[in-house]
Amino acid sequence: MKGLVNAHVNHVAISVSDGEEAVNFYQLFGFKEIRRFSIPKMSAEVIMMDCSGVQLEIFEFKSSKPLPDYRRKIVDDLNVIGTKHFAMSVSDLDSARQALLDAGIDQELNIIMGGGGKRYFFVSDPDGMLVEVIEAG
Repeated sequence: MKGLVNAHVNHVAISVSDGEEAVNFYQLFGFKEIRRFSIPKMSAEVIMMDCSGVQLEIFEFKSSKPLPDYRRKIVDDLNVIGTKHFAMSVSDLDSARQALLDAGIDQELNIIMGGGGKRYFFVSDPDGMLVEVIEAG
């Protein structure tokens, strides 16, 4: 099969319980808000953020369902079919970890050496969705 010409990641969409809380969290990774709009038929508010040309589309519904417990830990969720997480690449993993702790992220943020030879850790957003923070290079 032939690949698409000049394809690249455009956006990742997530649903959250509190849009403002999500914006504050994802700003820690360098995302900047670029626009907001409503979808009345879906009772949803949408916040678009951008980081290095990749957009994060945040949906906040008037009535949302919480993330199931089994989706909150990477070891429990990897064998479930579907999207798992997205990763943010950083030049200094130790500094990124400390910056998140300094910002009040109250999680262990254990650094792991991956099978591919890169160090990484996972952090959960305010709704429990996983974000991988991985060394660049």
